This record gives sequence, structure tokens and C-alpha cells, in this order.
Amino acid sequence: MSQQQFFGDLAFSDDFVFAHTKDQEKIKFSKHERVLLVSFIARPGQLLTRSNLLDLVQQAETETYDRNIDYLISRLRRKLGDSAINPQYIATQYGEGYIWVAKPASAPLSTENIYISVGPIYGLTHTDTIKEPAEFFAKNLVQALKNNFASDRRIELFTKLPSNESAEKQSLYTNSTYAIELNFFNLNSTLTCTLVALNRRTGHIFDTLRYIFPESQQPSEMLRSINQLAITIKDKTWDSEIFRKKEQTSLATDSLDVGLYKASRLFEPGQDNFVDVEHKLRQALQDKPEDHQTAILLARNIFMQITYSGNFVNLEAREQEIKSLIFDHLQYIQNDPLYLAAAAEKLFLLGHHELGENLAHRALEIGSSFAACYKVIGGIKVYQGHTLEGIAYYQHGQEIVDKKSIFSILLKSVECNAYKALGDQEKVLEIIEYLENLDFFSFSKKEKIISYISYRSDIPNAFTKEMRIIATSIPKQEAFLYLKRAHYTLIKHFINEQARINLLNGALSLFLDLHGDSVVPDEIKQSIPSWFSKKQDRSMSTL
Repeated sequence: MSQQQFFGDLAFSDDFVFAHTKDQEKIKFSKHERVLLVSFIARPGQLLTRSNLLDLVQQAETETYDRNIDYLISRLRRKLGDSAINPQYIATQYGEGYIWVAKPASAPLSTENIYISVGPIYGLTHTDTIKEPAEFFAKNLVQALKNNFASDRRIELFTKLPSNESAEKQSLYTNSTYAIELNFFNLNSTLTCTLVALNRRTGHIFDTLRYIFPESQQPSEMLRSINQLAITIKDKTWDSEIFRKKEQTSLATDSLDVGLYKASRLFEPGQDNFVDVEHKLRQALQDKPEDHQTAILLARNIFMQITYSGNFVNLEAREQEIKSLIFDHLQYIQNDPLYLAAAAEKLFLLGHHELGENLAHRALEIGSSFAACYKVIGGIKVYQGHTLEGIAYYQHGQEIVDKKSIFSILLKSVECNAYKALGDQEKVLEIIEYLENLDFFSFSKKEKIISYISYRSDIPNAFTKEMRIIATSIPKQEAFLYLKRAHYTLIKHFINEQARINLLNGALSLFLDLHGDSVVPDEIKQSIPSWFSKKQDRSMSTL
């Protein structure tokens, strides 16, 4: 196991490739930033001049490196969460250089978020005869839940009331996503446990379950019963992630797409099970056809399957079903801002621009789901060419949501797309580095390559030779599907051709170089005709 070094609230890996905050947020350092960190930490309290630091950076660089050392220090400070005015890590010696002022620290307490907290346990003080079977039940329920949920979902047992736990455990309990509270009592001389399942984000109790202890049941039979109970809790938790109509929405409530995304990855990290979610939604709608919120969720899910998988089979029929689901139920969600905003966005993307925009603004006017509405309206503004206005909506949304949430990452990602459409390469690179440092998702190698190509390939010094070599591993058919999916999900919605060019330029140039003209779908050739005209003019001029 690699060693770590601790400074302030950060734990640095022994090679200084990564650091973790006390909240387990991952920070990734570039090659030059690692050189600076190693140099600073090896010389604590010593002045390192700008020329000293530049020499150290250039020794690690095979090519001429012309970036200002102050820029590197500024970027490193941002990653460390440091301030030039009140430095905790790097102090400035004005006119001379920089000094590492952080002192070595001991390992910080772990505050990794808990997905499900089981407990506290109530009723154990009534009689000693309850304690042993109750503790057996609680311990094995936790294990059964761990067996049924994905391994990256932390599940912990809290036997005491939170007020009687340590400060660290109180924080973990309070910040858990879901809680299963256990209450043991004797009912007609029979030991019974009532389980209350609640969503800690909203305070909503999404189910209550009861387990009755049979007098003659053997431990093996009891374990099977507990496992079945864990399966039931898993299903109810999944329902809570998918069906959100009973939630009390707030300013920071994330969009329906985020809930569906999280539900699709609940039991298989790294695998998007949108088809499984669709089956559950269709069954629920079949059982209750007048369930208008479920109809909107199903419409969103179908669209997300197209955009995430790039499966365009029967596309026209699937789009018609999405429209039908929304229009058939639209009148019944007029006073629900979260679902109205979700419907508005899909209608806009499917060509009903005026209606979609009007509904999005109505959703913002009538309700509390401001962040979700800001994301929708921001997107519409960006597509219409009012890019800076749209970015302002995205940033307003980021101000009111949890910075570590999936929704915050989504808002930051669409802000990055907006800056790329605007042609602001500096802002694009700044946001991409921020997102990559978070390491928020468990990206596959292919997804990382696509990310490099999408955002870095047309930015000088941002798309390295190594990245280009890796990109050559993408087969022609995958490159074709990537471009087709990018056009469907993003490019075609921009009214301005130059914005479409800015978004596609890097990936298109790279794939054309690798695979030739046939890698480009016809819809892209029709979407940015001036780009292809200029390309043809350049080709003719070289003859």
C-alpha cells in the first residue's frame, strides 16, 4: 500500500499524482505541478525564486516550456484551495519568489459519505431478552444490504442515538443519503421490529416495513428472511431514486435526469442500466396510467437511452413516443415546476422551440426547483446564441447546489460546452482541468479518450502527443458513432453555425486525419457546410 503525506486538510499520494481532501474529493496534479510540489516540500520554509522554479519545471520538459511560473503557482494554489492573501501552503515573497509554509500533519479523520445508515436502534432498554436477537438482526441486515448493493455504496450500523456518538460518527450519520431506523418491541409476547426507511436529503419516509421474529426459526432460516428483507429495501430505495414525485423540492433540487442517471447506476457502478429503469417505469405506468409524473420520467428515460448509448434504431418511433407521453400528460403537471421543466427541455430539443421555452419560464415562475429550471433555461439561451446569458443561468444554479453533487458536475459540464461554443479556449481548459481533478466518475479508458478529443484536441498545448497516440486506437465505426451522437445530443440544437464548428472542430479534424471523409455522418456535413467548404479550399490550394 502506498504511503501518504499530510499537509493541512490534504493527503498527498507518495508520487504526488493525487491528493484527497478530508471529504475524499480527489485532486489530480499535472506533471509540472508535481515538480513544484516535490520541490517545495523538500525545502520547507525556504525561498525558491521564480528562476529556480522555472529551471526545475524545464528540466522535466522535453520541449520548450514558455508558460509563466506565476501562472503555474496560481493554478496549483487553486487546486490546493490556497489563498495568496492568507496562504496555508504557498506564501509569496514579493519580487522574489515563493515559500512552502505548510506544516506536516497527521492523517485526517475519514468523512467518506455513507449511502445507508442502519440505526439508531430503539427499544433495547426495555428488556434484556430483546438485546441479543435484535443485535443479531441488525448486524446481519447490514451485511445483507452490503451483499445486495454495489461495493462502492458504504453501509454502516449505528446502534446508538446520533447524540451519543462521537463527533465524527455524528457527521457520518447526518450526511448519509438514506437511513433505516430500527424499533424493537414485544407485540402480544412476540418480538417485532419496525423498520422506517427515509431519504435524508428530503426527510421523506418512503417505506415502513415490519419483521416478526418466529419463535422456532433456525438461524439459517432467519438469515434467508433478513436477506429477503434487504432485497425489499433495495427495491424500495431504487423506487425512491426513480419516482421522485413525493419529494419536497427545494431551490437546489437536481433535475430528473440526474435522478434517473443515479438510479441506473445504483447496483452496477460504471454500467448504465437505463433499460432496467425503463421496465420499472413502464410497469408502474401500466399499473396506474394516470400517474402523470411517471409518464414524464419514462419520456426522459427513453431520451437518455438514445443520448447515452447512441442507439438510433427506430429513432423516429421513439421520438414520437416521447412526444406522446409528454403531450398526453402535460396539462396535469402544470403546477409541478420540476416535472414541467423536464418536459419543457425535451419539447425544445425535439423541435417545439417556442412551447418549450415558454414552459421552462413558467416552471421557473411557479415553483421552488430553481436549480433544475436554471439548467433548462440556460441551455435554451445557449442554443439560441445568447451564450453569456445562458452561462449566467448555469452559474446561478451552481451557486445553490452542493458543489460535490452530480448535478453540480452536470451544470459545470454544460457551462464548459457553452464556452467551447463561444470559442473561449482558456475557460474551456480551466473547467476541464477542474472536472478532471474531481475524478468524479469512474470513467472507462474509452470515455477518457473521447473527453480528451472533445475538449482538448483543438487547444494548443492541451492535446499532447501521448493523447493523440491514444486517440488513434478509436476504430472508425466508433468515431463515426461518436460524431453522430454528438450531433444529435448537442451540435444540432445550436442556431449559430460558428458555435457548431467550435464544438466539433477538434474531434472532426482528428477523425478526418485518422479515417478519411467517410467517418463524417451526412448530418454533420449539412450542419457546418462552411467548415467543409474551407477544408476543400485548403486542399485545393495545396495541389
